[in-house]
Amino acid sequence: MADALQVLFAQQPILDLRQEVVAYELLFRGKETVSGEAASASVLLSALDQHQLADITDHKPAFVNFPQDLLYHIPPLDPGQLVIEVLEDVQPCDEVIRELHKLHKRGYTIALDDYIPAMRPMLECAQIVKVDVIDTPPQNIHQQLHDIRNQGITLLAEKVETHQMFQACKSLGFELFQGYFFARPQLVEGQTIGPNKAAVLAVIAALQDTHMEPADLEAIIMEDSGLTYKILQLVNTTAYARSARIDSVKQAIIRLGMNKIRSLATLMAFTQLDEKPAELQRYTAVRARICEELGKVSASHTPPDVFHMVAVLSCCDAYFDAPLAELIPALPLTEEIKAALLQREGEIGTLLDTAQQLQEANWSSLAWAKLKHLGLAWADVVHAYRDTVEWLNTANDAPP
Repeated sequence: MADALQVLFAQQPILDLRQEVVAYELLFRGKETVSGEAASASVLLSALDQHQLADITDHKPAFVNFPQDLLYHIPPLDPGQLVIEVLEDVQPCDEVIRELHKLHKRGYTIALDDYIPAMRPMLECAQIVKVDVIDTPPQNIHQQLHDIRNQGITLLAEKVETHQMFQACKSLGFELFQGYFFARPQLVEGQTIGPNKAAVLAVIAALQDTHMEPADLEAIIMEDSGLTYKILQLVNTTAYARSARIDSVKQAIIRLGMNKIRSLATLMAFTQLDEKPAELQRYTAVRARICEELGKVSASHTPPDVFHMVAVLSCCDAYFDAPLAELIPALPLTEEIKAALLQREGEIGTLLDTAQQLQEANWSSLAWAKLKHLGLAWADVVHAYRDTVEWLNTANDAPP
């Protein structure tokens, strides 16, 4: 069994046609010799009970990869909470098909992962079919969809990385989508930042002035009643409230500090761009929190709140549908922070890049030599992500 504390995991959102999250795929990687598939099953069997799994996925279904030999040892979890992903190297023999039928009768949803024609005999057992729309040639996708259509099976497009891919997959009949298109800018030639976005960007620029006094920060936030309400709502969740309720922006600044309120106000300002999916705010909050947690235990002398702020700003391209290279120069930031945002340079850039690679499960891209230089080990990275997930559960609590 894999030690749960030695396993990295990530949640990849699965969205519907309205870009609302309906499930999460859980991906795992062991520290050394544990394969992704073995790690996933080991963690589920030895570390995650029903309550823990529901917390990790915000009480939405969890898609988990199961290799062939582990299909016969499904953990005792609520069938409504677990989607069994059958990998493409599973042999569609009679024994496997019988087992999949049994699992479906027990209430489990069966998904065929990275569908290829060799998996066709298992279509009779499946409720969801996943198609890799990056690594599969377009002509093969059309052939695969021909195999699946009219069988009452839900089509899921995975590795959807741009808004253009999202629209193309919708036109092909896909109903579910996995990938980070929602966290990427929707770039349109000739597009300019409209008045609403320009006003929000102006507020964000004002918030970045590190020379302001507490009263100045309070005044900037108080000028916008919607922003004031959102800040007070957020700081009174159990994730931030320590004891007594916070009833004013001034109290929030005193309790949490200038840097933290500046960062949270920036994130809340993003939410006023209401055409963006709710998952983008969660994605931003996760990246910021991971970056902050890594900053707390690193050898860097940079305050953790700065890491949080930089991570929030790193997502502004998705909110404003413009490249960071166009947005960042308009903000009053230090050259160090600009280099971290635009080139991922320096200590801040290293932790920012680490946070993004972690949340998107790009584990092979983690810069372990740079992390070691900052005094960070494997266990620190594992804890940063796990602590973020636990914190997010409390951040989702309603204000008292």
